[in-house]
Amino acid sequence: MNRSEKQELISELNEIFASTKSVIVVHYKGLTVAQIEDLRNITSKAEVGFKVIKNSLASLALKDTQNSVLDEFLVGPSAIAWGEDPVSCAKLINDFSKKNPHLAIIGGSYNSSKLSAADVNTLATLPSFDELRGKLVGLLTAAATKVAVISRTPATNVIGVLGAYSKKA
Repeated sequence: MNRSEKQELISELNEIFASTKSVIVVHYKGLTVAQIEDLRNITSKAEVGFKVIKNSLASLALKDTQNSVLDEFLVGPSAIAWGEDPVSCAKLINDFSKKNPHLAIIGGSYNSSKLSAADVNTLATLPSFDELRGKLVGLLTAAATKVAVISRTPATNVIGVLGAYSKKA
């Protein structure tokens, strides 16, 4: 890779680090090329970015970005994963690391906050934004249905009582 290609890669990574809220750093030592390609395919389908990167280039790209806290994680054979939904990104990497123990989560960042590997694993257990939206819509729909049933029930009871009295008389 020549100097201009490195500068282009650094500027591309700088844009990613500056604009992305969630970034996860992993070590991939021991993974085969086929496994890394499999991870790339999985991440691209889920709209999560994944890139094997040279640590020195990543360090240069991290300067003056919201994800600059990641610099200390860039030791050894590193790769980065990033996405707008921090939960789905963490879930995807966590699930892959369970199937492939050679992929180790080192740490990450979310909104300029440093996350340890344990934090990323905890993040992976949370429901994603889409799941939360679905639950919220379900709760709102259920509440509206209950209000409709409750508001209709008293009128039905009054009619039933009046009907019973009219039959007695």
